[in-house]
Amino acid sequence: MRIAILAGAALAVFIAGAPAHAVECDQSPLVIDNVRLLDADGRQSIAIAGGRIAWIGESGAEPAAFADVRRLDGDGATALPGLIDSHVHFDALPAAKDRQRTLNVESEIYPITLRQTLASGVTTARVHLSALDDMALLKTIADDPCFPAPRIILSGPGLRGGAPTLDARLMRGVANASDLSAKIDDLAERGADWIALHAPSAFNEEERLVLREASQKNDIKFMIDGDNFADFSAALDLNATSIEYLNRTDASGYPDEILTAISARDTPLFISAPIGYYGRSAAYSEADEKVLDQQLFDFVPEALETEMRETFSDAFAQDQYIERAITAFPTMATKFQQLRSAGAQMVVGSDSGSLGQFHHDAIWTEMSAWRSFGVSSADTIAGATSAPAKMLERNDIGSLDVGARSDIVLFASDLEDIGFDRESVNAVIKGGVIFVADGEWRGPDAASMAAHIEALNEQ
Repeated sequence: MRIAILAGAALAVFIAGAPAHAVECDQSPLVIDNVRLLDADGRQSIAIAGGRIAWIGESGAEPAAFADVRRLDGDGATALPGLIDSHVHFDALPAAKDRQRTLNVESEIYPITLRQTLASGVTTARVHLSALDDMALLKTIADDPCFPAPRIILSGPGLRGGAPTLDARLMRGVANASDLSAKIDDLAERGADWIALHAPSAFNEEERLVLREASQKNDIKFMIDGDNFADFSAALDLNATSIEYLNRTDASGYPDEILTAISARDTPLFISAPIGYYGRSAAYSEADEKVLDQQLFDFVPEALETEMRETFSDAFAQDQYIERAITAFPTMATKFQQLRSAGAQMVVGSDSGSLGQFHHDAIWTEMSAWRSFGVSSADTIAGATSAPAKMLERNDIGSLDVGARSDIVLFASDLEDIGFDRESVNAVIKGGVIFVADGEWRGPDAASMAAHIEALNEQ
């Protein structure tokens, strides 16, 4: 793959002469040549202007207006829409959990997790849990086309039923219906697009009424924990748009009443289930030695990498969440297919940032798990593109249609024969800005990101 620069365009994708506190980038028109599309024969070109796809057609036949613009030779790679991860954690590293509590989220964690996620091909991400203090910053950087992060769909701290005194950074309880209503209003005012609900079966009837009313009043959707059958049923009772997780017990399958309730719905039900993470945890548990591949530590400072490696095995052995996932994993394929057959729309959610689920390849771990469960390549790609775009009610992402956001991943290997291999990601373009080319990061470094975040905080 080669970047051809015409008409005097700057060779660097990111402008080195920008002020120290800013991240600037080349957003000029771009033509991506010589790519394959899943629904077209022959080599195609994609023309981009104003951060959107302006034209798609046979290579070399682009409109005259694109004769002298930046060009990226796709070298026969398959062009996919930018991937959408429906369940991520950006403020958490997938190892060294004790150590990360001493790290500054903005200057030491985000420069790792945001870049790893974007470099993997994820151009839109729905954050599952985020601290109140981080919400304004995440909204700001999500709107910056040059900032090296996916487009961010924001939640906030989760709200947990049956825990009236809980007041943690990422999870809060509710004292009563009035308190629940006030906390939902607060999250809406802070810009939350979704609100995460946990232990929904523990909300009383008065609180459930507040949840139903708030969903309509604030135009906010709920992503609801369906970890066990009681919570899954409660989520259905609340007419959930999105349910998180498959059932994480050793039960062999879902009860008929749940499957019947899904089939009877007149509105779509989306389920984000990190099956790849469960499978990855099971594989780690079976290994004599927890070997962490070098590429998982992209953008991680050497000293921190050493700590992550040294502490991972002990943290993994003591993690109750992982223990439950490992126990439940043998039942996951059946449960996954039951929900699909009942009419639920499955969307890819990686749970990246959870212990052992590295942002570097989390989305591809999930897509590979879908294939191992018998889902076709086309349906797997849809689960990470068009299906979550529908869930998010966004018609400008998740496709390679003219007029859509120019979020594009160039994948160099055969999707059927090679499978979903993270190392085959050759280019990542978000909004017409090239962040990865020739498999190499072309975006800002950690220092530039940290300086930019600091400047935003000072505004």
